Parts: sequence; C-alpha cells; structure tokens
Amino acid sequence: MPTNINFNKKLGITGGTGISLPSTPSYQNEYSFQFDGVDEYIQTNSTYSQADSQSKITISAWVKVTTGSDSLSYLCTVGGGSFVSFGIRLQTLTSTTCRVYVNNAGNNNRAFTNIGVIKNDGLWHHLMVCLDLSLPNLSECAVYLDGSPQTMSGYFANATLPTSTSPLFIGVKYNDLTNIYGGLIDEFAIWSGTDFRNQSDVDTIYNGGVPNNLNDNGLTAPTTWYRMGEAATFDGIRDWDLVDQGTGGNDAVSQNIADSERVTDVPPNPFANTKSISLVPGIDDYLDGSTTYSELNGTTKATFSMWVKPTLGSTVVLSRVSNSTSTSDFVYQLVVIASGEVFMQIGDTTRRARTGSTVLTDSVWNHILVCYDGTLSNGSKTKIFINGVDATDSDGTTATSLVNANYPLSIGRRDQTPTYYYDGFMDEMAIWSATDLRNDASTIYNSGVPNNLNDNGLTAPTSFWRCGDSDTSPTLTDNGTSNYDLTMRNFTTFSTDVPT
Repeated sequence: MPTNINFNKKLGITGGTGISLPSTPSYQNEYSFQFDGVDEYIQTNSTYSQADSQSKITISAWVKVTTGSDSLSYLCTVGGGSFVSFGIRLQTLTSTTCRVYVNNAGNNNRAFTNIGVIKNDGLWHHLMVCLDLSLPNLSECAVYLDGSPQTMSGYFANATLPTSTSPLFIGVKYNDLTNIYGGLIDEFAIWSGTDFRNQSDVDTIYNGGVPNNLNDNGLTAPTTWYRMGEAATFDGIRDWDLVDQGTGGNDAVSQNIADSERVTDVPPNPFANTKSISLVPGIDDYLDGSTTYSELNGTTKATFSMWVKPTLGSTVVLSRVSNSTSTSDFVYQLVVIASGEVFMQIGDTTRRARTGSTVLTDSVWNHILVCYDGTLSNGSKTKIFINGVDATDSDGTTATSLVNANYPLSIGRRDQTPTYYYDGFMDEMAIWSATDLRNDASTIYNSGVPNNLNDNGLTAPTSFWRCGDSDTSPTLTDNGTSNYDLTMRNFTTFSTDVPT
C-alpha cells in the first residue's frame, strides 16, 4: 500500500528507517482549585453509580484547609435519597478532624469518627481513605494522612455501598448544598472496587509528598480522577468543565468557581521553618530512637548538622550513639562545654576534635556542622564549623571508620548513665552517612537561614528531623532516607523560636 505522506506528516512520522511518533506529554501538576467556603463546589454531570454495590473503595485527595472558625464541611459526598451513600466530612476546630460515612441516615452515624487530623497550618496534606466492607468491624476502614495510618473508631453496618441517586459532590454536602469546604483541593481520585490500604500502595500514591501520575504509577488506574485545573475548561462566566482523567468517564462541572480561583498553589509544600524543640535539663528532656541507629555502621565518612540556641554554663551532650554500655566507648559523641566550645569525640573521650577561640554564643541561634573523613591523615580527619566558618582548633580523632552501633541515637543527654542534659533549643538536625560535606559548609549554613536539606543541590541526608514542622508530638519524623523517627521524652510541645 502506498505511504500516505500527508497523513504521516500529521502524525509526526518521518520516512526511512527512523520512525518518530508524537511523545506523550510528561506529567505536570500546575493547578488546584480554591473553594471559598461559601457557595463553591463541584459535581458530576450525572448520577455517580460507579461505587454502587461495591464492597471496596479508595478515595485520595490533596487538601490545604483555610477555614479558621469552628465549622463542618464535606470533602466529598454521594447521596442516596435521604442518606449519604458515602462521604468524608471535615470538622474544623483548632485542627481539622476527619469523619467517614457509609449509608448514613439522619443521626444514625454508621461512621469512623475522628480518624485523622488535617492541620489548618497553611500546608498541603494528603488524605487517603480505604474501605473494605467485607472485613470485620474496626477493620473496614483505613485512613492515611500524609502517608501515615490514623487511629479510628466505630464501624459500618453495610457489607456493600448502597445504590446512589445523586451525583458525586466535591466540597459540599449532597442533599442541601450546605457545609461547604473552605480551602484548596488538588488531584482528587476515587478507585471503585479497589482497597489500597497496603502501605506500599499508600506510599506509591503519597509519593513522599509529591503528587504523581495516578494512571502511570504501577497501580490500577483510578475510576475517577479530577486534576483540579488541568484538563479543565472555563466557560467564560463562572464555571469550569472538568474532564475525568480516570476510567469511568465521570465528567464534572464546578459551581461558582471563578477563573481566578484556578490557582498555581500546588503540592509539594514550600520549605518553611516555623517550629523548634526546647529541652529543659531540670525536667530531663531528651530524644531518642526506639531501635539501634545502624546507619553509621562502618562508614569512613559522616556529616552532622544542627541548629542550637544553648543556655551555656555546664557540659552537655548534643548527640550520641554508643556501641557498648561504657560511658567512654561509643560511635560518636557531640559535646558542648560550659564556655561554648564544641567537641566531637569518635571512639572514646580521648580521641576528639575541638574548637578553640570560636565558641557558641549563649542564648543565640548557632549552626554546628561536623564533617568526618577517616581516610584522611591524622590531624585533618574531622572539621567543626560554627556558623559556616571552620572553627577547628585541633583534631585528635584517629579512627579510620566508625564502629558498629548496638544502641539507639540519643539527643540531648548521655544515654547509658543519663547525665549531661542539654539546656536550650534545637532545630533542623541532620546526619549524612558515608558523606563528608566540609566543602559545602556555606551551602548548609545558608547565611544563617535553614534551608531544605533534601533540595539544596547536595546529597540528601540519611536522617533529617525538622523538630516540629510537619511533626505530630511526641514523634519527630525522619525526613531523610533512613526513616529513623525520634521520640520526645518528658516533653510534648514545640516552640516557635526558630533561626532566621
């Protein structure tokens, strides 16, 4: 058959042996929708029947709550006569709790209540609700907030979802168009007939806090997927037509959402440092992990970074990992003495690097960076930087590598015989295993303003604790690659005193 040259040109097919087809545009998340909490919502163009008689369903959405007063709002609902076929209700107080409904009639709340907290903190959060109504009570519903499972209570009486007689509504209660959501919503998706509660699937969808292509991430494609801005067309007056990017063909239309309310505020969250921790030695405050901190085992290189605002006057331990019950035998120990001089001890108390005349300033935020390379010659293995400047006076460390640990990481005290408690504030703590960043001290110090250690052009840290930002007391979540969380001991609150 003769080649249709004009047709091939339209497809972008070139002649000869090299055939070039049009490439699929890469996934980009550029838009979200802003809901004013007054009269704005989205609904499908027809009855939403995709979940009828299903025993399993998964709902995923990115939300950024802006409602500040005590109010009820709905992330999504589908009605069935006088009851909610299924829905997710958000209740905003000082924080936002989540309640899931299935076949809820009147006040007969067949629901899981208070199963997640979505913070009204100016940040994006990912909410994922997984139902399997064939499971025993209290196992039917699993909820994940920012990839982490949430506590739940209550159970559902239904074995399957009821038949719907209404559209799917996003941002409003279905039957009387009340309880309207205030805030931003992005990447809203429903999988009908699928329960994605397996943690590996949750991690795939959450993707470390960055939305991804739900049609091309190795999982089943969603039944319904609204990009909340992408694949949407404004009618020129006050409504958007949304094309369903899932498999169900459930196109939708917005109500009262203006052209300007398709915004470019999308996850992931911008880096913001708003919280720190305050340790008071009289109360024996400290932090530690629940398992052995093995991330440094046998490494020849390591880097340690932290911001501190100390109350000087006694010797304190900032950070330590031991390898035995001895108080003088350990993987490393970072110490500050009464004058503000910093010691880094590797192996035991006799092998250490120390600062000289450059010391920490009392009651002021200081940055400490310690870099170790056991492959270098004695006298230059360890460098200590204070506020971006090399403050090393002498280096007595001789170990060619760090020994293996059999104790957890301890912050703010000596661990085996609890003494030397730190007094003051700490923030943005990080450890890099197998990496010596002595040549990048100025990048990490960043002229005195903490920056995103996962996105500053350097190797991502092995462990990175934000000390309050996106943390839920008493846990400091590890934002590095090792997932080694810390627990706050004898204190529970965060401070807003941060380095600037």
